[in-house]
Amino acid sequence: MSKRLTHLIVPLILHLFIIGQVFGEFKNYMGDELRDIGINIKNLDINTAIEQGLRLNHDQHLRQFEGELIDLNWKDSYYTFWFPQVDIVMTSSELLSSVNQKSQNSANDLKAPTGSVGIEVKEYSLFNWGKDYLQYQSDKNTYKRNVQVLSEQRRELKLLLMAEYFNLITLKKVEFFKKEQLRHASFVYRLNKEKFTLNKIRKQEYLQSRDEFLRAQDEYQEAIMNAAVGDERIAYLIGDTSSTRYTIKDNIVYKKLFIKQEEAFQMSAQRNPDVLNTLNDVENANINYEIEQKDNLPLPKISLNFGAYRHSFGQDSHHTRYERTPHDGDVDISASINATWNLMGPGGLFNSRKTARALVTKNMAVKNYLKYKHLTKSQIRETFKKIINLQSQIDILDAKIETVEKTFDTTLDNYTRTQTAFINIKDSLISMTQTKEDYAMAILEHLQQKIKLAKLIGIENLPNDIFETLTKQ
Repeated sequence: MSKRLTHLIVPLILHLFIIGQVFGEFKNYMGDELRDIGINIKNLDINTAIEQGLRLNHDQHLRQFEGELIDLNWKDSYYTFWFPQVDIVMTSSELLSSVNQKSQNSANDLKAPTGSVGIEVKEYSLFNWGKDYLQYQSDKNTYKRNVQVLSEQRRELKLLLMAEYFNLITLKKVEFFKKEQLRHASFVYRLNKEKFTLNKIRKQEYLQSRDEFLRAQDEYQEAIMNAAVGDERIAYLIGDTSSTRYTIKDNIVYKKLFIKQEEAFQMSAQRNPDVLNTLNDVENANINYEIEQKDNLPLPKISLNFGAYRHSFGQDSHHTRYERTPHDGDVDISASINATWNLMGPGGLFNSRKTARALVTKNMAVKNYLKYKHLTKSQIRETFKKIINLQSQIDILDAKIETVEKTFDTTLDNYTRTQTAFINIKDSLISMTQTKEDYAMAILEHLQQKIKLAKLIGIENLPNDIFETLTKQ
């Protein structure tokens, strides 16, 4: 009995030593390779990812420029409505030479400059039945909504940064699980190789263990690649170089959903970006329809023509005067009616198609608003169902992990004593690795669905569920 144990334990210790050496050499080799190709290793936590992403993300930089353009356009709309347009105007002409000059004596006189310089005030509308004000209100609605959109996009970037960080945590956990699977498969393969050399197992079992070792190696390489892709994605989002690889010590904290479905419906009606966009379209469509109706009526427009303060100069005279038009000193307040009705042509009889087009646009905006309210509620309901289902799966997988770990330990112990078949250790190893991976992916999917729910509602964090705090070392 002692000889049998010696034959089993000594090769076991030997192979464990060999495996340790192999992984040690592999780690050193990979470290040298990473240094050779210029890969930067960096520690990363969720707060750093969020702060750096909001500060260095390319799209966020573009949004800052876009915000400046929005403010500049709004200033134009504001000053156009509230203030008259005031221009500095200068005109000047000078005869440089004449092709057919008849009088030599007056040549210098003809070259004297003439013109004027002054301040000119454009015609200013005093009253036009609210049409200018309606357009001003439309521009103001659009401006406010555009500012909100920039804020919403910043919030969505933050949610994306957190989602990608949680995804990277999970990819690196899966990489670790696949590495553990490879370690166990390598042990069984080397053990069987030694046994086959001593003619203690059949060649079939040895080849099966080798096949399992190669399968585990293939899955480990795929897990390494997936984690590297995750590194690349988050490096782009937070503005790091594309060769950066991250070391993460955090784990995801599982927390069940707290918010109620009806509360989510009520909040989304006031905060969801798509709902707010379509609501703004409805308000502007109503304004445009009202403008079209007023444009089709012969309503007088009362305007003020300030004229210009102009200094004129020339060869014989210089004078400065205030005038509405040249040689006219009046300041006019005038009422005018400008109306055009089509009898035949693109607008239809009495502009009927033009007004009808504005009404159809208004009705489409209302329908689109109702559509997105309905769609948002449907998406929230669907997300709630997924989250509740994932919570049930997580409870099951959590209980299953302890079982599959104990099963594998028992099966491995029995296999080293030749008390069970190879197929059992193979199935047990696959089941343990897959269960751990399924549990990690379910935790990730649960958290990503909660982030999606927050995005649908239009908030940064769910009530009593702050995403930045859902990590621990």
